[in-house]
Amino acid sequence: MNSINSIHEIVIFEVSDSKKAIEYAGLMLDEVNARSGGILKSETYRTIENPAILAQRIEWKSIDHAKKALDFLNELDNAKKLMPLITKTIHLGHFSLIREK
Repeated sequence: MNSINSIHEIVIFEVSDSKKAIEYAGLMLDEVNARSGGILKSETYRTIENPAILAQRIEWKSIDHAKKALDFLNELDNAKKLMPLITKTIHLGHFSLIREK
């Protein structure tokens, strides 16, 4: 179950190679969590209609953890592999859970 106090980062992006992007995105999140310890849970989705569109939902302990990760993200080996595959960032935002059923 999600924590009502946690922060949910939702990123939707288009990639040139979804297979590689999914692999690098997962490895990148492992690197982020090893460095920050702020990820509670993460999920990666691919749209059924267009496999080049991916979405990630990352549950963070706090907004501070999410923001600090952005400071060092580009230093990570798998981020360096993932970023060239991203052709378009459709959405990046931080949300708080207001209702769960």
